[in-house]
Amino acid sequence: MHSHRLSLLGALLVALLASHSSWAEGPKAAPALQESVELNLVNLDVVVTDRGGHRVSDLGQADFEVRENGKPVAITNFSRLGGLAASTAGVAPESSPAPALEPLQVVILVDNSSISPVSREAVLEQLRPLLAEKLKPQDRVMVASFGHAIRVHQPLTTDRKAVLAALDQVSKTPSLARETEEELDNFLESLDNYLEGESVEGCKNIIEPAVARYTSAVTQRVRGSLNATADLLRTLAAVPGKKQLLLVSDGLELRPGSYLISLLASLPSCPDPAASLRGQGTSIAFAMKAMGAVANAARVTIYPLDAGGARGSASGGNTTAQSSNAGRRPQVAAEQRSALQDSLTFLASETGGKAFLNVVEVAPVWQQMASDEDGSYSLAYESPRHYLGEHRWLEVKVKRRGLDVRYRRSWRDESVEDRMKQQLLAALWLGDTHNPLGVRLEPAGQVQTSEEGPLVPLRLGVPLQNLVLSTTANGHEGRLRVFVTSATADGESTNFTTSEVPIVIPEDRWAAAQAQLWGYDIRLLARQGTQTVAVGIEDIGAATTSVVTREVRVGSP
Repeated sequence: MHSHRLSLLGALLVALLASHSSWAEGPKAAPALQESVELNLVNLDVVVTDRGGHRVSDLGQADFEVRENGKPVAITNFSRLGGLAASTAGVAPESSPAPALEPLQVVILVDNSSISPVSREAVLEQLRPLLAEKLKPQDRVMVASFGHAIRVHQPLTTDRKAVLAALDQVSKTPSLARETEEELDNFLESLDNYLEGESVEGCKNIIEPAVARYTSAVTQRVRGSLNATADLLRTLAAVPGKKQLLLVSDGLELRPGSYLISLLASLPSCPDPAASLRGQGTSIAFAMKAMGAVANAARVTIYPLDAGGARGSASGGNTTAQSSNAGRRPQVAAEQRSALQDSLTFLASETGGKAFLNVVEVAPVWQQMASDEDGSYSLAYESPRHYLGEHRWLEVKVKRRGLDVRYRRSWRDESVEDRMKQQLLAALWLGDTHNPLGVRLEPAGQVQTSEEGPLVPLRLGVPLQNLVLSTTANGHEGRLRVFVTSATADGESTNFTTSEVPIVIPEDRWAAAQAQLWGYDIRLLARQGTQTVAVGIEDIGAATTSVVTREVRVGSP
């Protein structure tokens, strides 16, 4: 028996039963085996502007140079999109025919882990009329938010009423920004207490612990936000074409608490903070780069929107940074604000987007996103695929001087696990399933009780005739990977479990087995209410995958 157990609520307990079950199925013609070679074509969407910010529309393929990991690569495909194609038709003979302009695909993600309710509502209030009036009929919008986990309020849709209803849901979700504000206020209060005595002992007993608490809490929150956003981006990889992510956020610290540690070092009695405290300011820039690479692999351009200006207008200038404690320490408030905004600029640069800071009016942000979609260059080149999950760093140059180039800075060569995770998330959040193996997922009995919570038994069935098995001395053998996750009704997903499972069918049972289903039991550690379980199967021998979902209920009819 092979099992996995996770301590988080909603984790999955997966157990392998026999090599195959007795589920009978009528004979089917064996599927034809086809040999296929996947062409790894890397697409780059490039926006070029002059020093005045105006779009440059007369460039051809020969004007661009692309490097991957520092080495030049040959551009195999080139085209102008939207307005550029219309304005320069026939100028460059090497340009392939301009494709039809794709519908706008926008994901609105509100980061409740960092944004205040005032900032959030200031943005949403302006977004509502833009979404109702500025979208074309074919444009699609998704609405999601992040608190302790990602919640997809509305998958990609052209239904404007559904999008507006989703924004109303976001308005009602709790904001966690106050937690960070309270942690900073605690530090400032500790600073006031320290300044009354100003001693080395007071520094170590009062100030250093306060900095450590703040830095640890912020680091944990930032990493949680990055991991959850990466999951959303992996889901979008299953959606063809270009996508734009409007990230509504007050920012994430690239080096949590670093400005507080610098302040600590400048105090008279704290000239040299403890080594353990200096280590608290670990940079998470690499984690942001990794998230940017996930976005790039999914062709998602990130446009961060910091509503500092709108927040100030809505609150009469009484921003978070102007609270009583922060008002007495303007240096802390200003450096915190700068640290938060640096992360937004970083994410935009990594994915070829643009950061909008201290925004008062949201309309120009939306106009910029639409303009980028309607007027960019599309470049592509071939790159070997290794399935190692490695990152490739990109550089795009324009031979003409004085131009600004925006493009994604990296991409990730995805592993099998990455791709399956994308498929399962797409199945949960977008309803996108693909099942060439004919996999079944059915109830396998009554809900069971355990110390961890209710266990929902489910059984997978895979037609053996659809699998690629090798003939060996033991009979017929193959290997499967089984991936399992689930999501609650409000869109929160659990961690993934993975099992690699051998199949061995003795020769004397092979004739009968071909008409049966191989069985695999899953026990889902669930909670009260409705949730959806998604299961992915990879036939390793054939490199074929299937994804199925099923809704389960606990404590309801």
